[in-house]
Amino acid sequence: YKFCKDFPGFIPSILGDLITMRQEIKKKMKATIDPVEKKMLDYRQRAVKLLANSYYGYMGYPKARWYSKECAESVTAWGRHYIEMTIREIEEKFGFKVLYADTDGFYATIPGEKPETIKKKAKEFLNYINSKLPGLLELEYEGFYLRGFFVTKKRYAVIDEEGRITTRGLEVVRRDWSEIAKETQAKVLEAILKEGSVEKAAEIVRDVVEKIAKYRVPLEKLVIHEQITRDLKDYKAIGPHVAIAKRLAAKGIKVKPGTIISYIVLKGGGKISDRVILLTEYDPRKHKYDPNYYIENQVLPAVLRILEAFGYRKEELKYQSSKQTGLDAWLRK
Repeated sequence: YKFCKDFPGFIPSILGDLITMRQEIKKKMKATIDPVEKKMLDYRQRAVKLLANSYYGYMGYPKARWYSKECAESVTAWGRHYIEMTIREIEEKFGFKVLYADTDGFYATIPGEKPETIKKKAKEFLNYINSKLPGLLELEYEGFYLRGFFVTKKRYAVIDEEGRITTRGLEVVRRDWSEIAKETQAKVLEAILKEGSVEKAAEIVRDVVEKIAKYRVPLEKLVIHEQITRDLKDYKAIGPHVAIAKRLAAKGIKVKPGTIISYIVLKGGGKISDRVILLTEYDPRKHKYDPNYYIENQVLPAVLRILEAFGYRKEELKYQSSKQTGLDAWLRK
């Protein structure tokens, strides 16, 4: 493809403004010591980044007013070209080994080298590579990380010098995950990243699974929160929260879009939507939560996102209610 360099076009002009705006916001972020202001500025720069990134999808959408397949293809082609170039340069000229790379950037280290030396050489590389990148394109230094693991593209976790953990593609953040699932995943990440012990992480999971199986988990940690997003009559699939909302509506209680339904899944047969009740309706004398549901559909899926990368299978993390006996033990009976 050919590109006009005589003057900036309509879309490049808007993108240039957005990129410049984001760079200014990030400068303010670095300068401020107010944690609240820093957080608000971070939200702003993320919003601007989202807007800028959306142009790629817009230009690749056939029904868009300024649809251009050639432009969309060029975005990915040039992005790949410059990522590959930076990786080649940092490995061949600065002695780094790239551990992970995707469309946004990469993580690299110098095996066996001291942290101070790695940081110094990283900054030297930034000055070198940014002088070679065109226009507003700039490689940024995100930080120095003590430990990390990379599962697949866009799925990884790292920990910095201050003990802050950054994850991508592994987080359990949706409302329909119970607190026990989120809490267990967080503890697994800490065991691996802070202590460097995958075995301890697996032991944490086994312990939680056993507690769930033996009804030793506080009820509030098992609550699942889901939001009603439309009128009840518009739902075709009846999920657990919708089933409860319809029961409430049948009693004359108004349930509007935006209402949060907090429920517990009970032990029993049949569909899950037929055996859920509101947290406020739960009576420990009459009800028992479903351990199997919380183990199989909440805790294990949350941690297997991580532990499968270290070779663990679901069966190795489950609680065994009785010890398995070998053939010899059986013959001795």
